[in-house]
Amino acid sequence: MTICSYKRECIFSTVGAGLASALHSKPIIQLKDPGKIILKIWSKIPERFENVLIDDLVIMPNHIHGILFIEKSDKRVDARPTPTLGDIICSFKSECVTEYFKYIKDNNLLSSCKIWQRNYYEHIIRNDRELNTYRRYILNNPGKWEEDEYFI
Repeated sequence: MTICSYKRECIFSTVGAGLASALHSKPIIQLKDPGKIILKIWSKIPERFENVLIDDLVIMPNHIHGILFIEKSDKRVDARPTPTLGDIICSFKSECVTEYFKYIKDNNLLSSCKIWQRNYYEHIIRNDRELNTYRRYILNNPGKWEEDEYFI
């Protein structure tokens, strides 16, 4: 899934050159405070949704890419229903906004707590080949930042 920042503002992180080697320079992502909050809330998704496993995540300056695995619930009567991706994303975005609002208030900042663009993009990964393709995309995304139309 992909979720963009409000108005595609570059508020989550910065992407800079890493240590140069003879062959290449790998970009390094430095998280800004909203990005740190995103990472913290992302890591807690499995605590909130017992049927959800988190996989790769990249926090770019104005968007995030992540992979989630949603396992079907047991058919037992007392089992929780399987959450939809929409349920998970809504909860994730809401918790990020709540945490960011608290950060703004605690630090007496004059900032909007709007950090998310409406909605999200999704793709269902159907096999290991697609999973590996998306994992590579996430891993290589910082290296393509300068090609982004919102690159500053």
